[in-house]
Amino acid sequence: MKIVASALIDKPNEWFLEKWCEFHSKYCERLILKVDNLNKEDLEPSTYDMLKKYPVDVSPLGFEWHEGKARTELLKATLLHDPDWICVCDSDEIFSDNFLLELDSLFNDTSVFWYSFPFFNFWKDLKHIRIDGAWGFHMRVLKIFRNTGNHNFTDKEYHVLPYPEGINALNGKYLEHIKLKNCGWGAENSVENKSSKRGAHYREAVVVILDNVILREVDF
Repeated sequence: MKIVASALIDKPNEWFLEKWCEFHSKYCERLILKVDNLNKEDLEPSTYDMLKKYPVDVSPLGFEWHEGKARTELLKATLLHDPDWICVCDSDEIFSDNFLLELDSLFNDTSVFWYSFPFFNFWKDLKHIRIDGAWGFHMRVLKIFRNTGNHNFTDKEYHVLPYPEGINALNGKYLEHIKLKNCGWGAENSVENKSSKRGAHYREAVVVILDNVILREVDF
């Protein structure tokens, strides 16, 4: 059973990249990274040196940001390795550790084409999740799917789902007991770094979400 994880990476999430590689390399044969280094500054040379410790293929996107095109290029690079399953956790996302205890049962279930997980946002450290407002709604997020040969993504610049069109119409399972941990906000300077990300609409959203923050300590 061959599993490959792939992600887009840019400067704001660079701080978490080694943790991402360390976790996903525990169950994946290969890790695929596409670097958005045209819209922002490139990753540090020390980051590229760190990546040499892991089974990583890393390359630049090579064009101005367009999420639909970026995810298509990422999937093409992933499919070169002929995986049975593909994990599309973002470069700031990992699963709770209990995921690693269930690998055989998950990936050998021939009736399932995808898995989704409850999504939790860590806030300014990796011990507390944000639970106020919409942040407290732990939506179901599809992050692992079987390679079906479908390579089509929506041709939009922003807000493109990380899996090909039609996958979620096939039979899948929601795994409530395994948490998807979004750690991108989990450093003290994360809010400041992400506020400089692409698009004025994104920066305006960041300003709004700074109000009335409520946190809960967790142990997963």
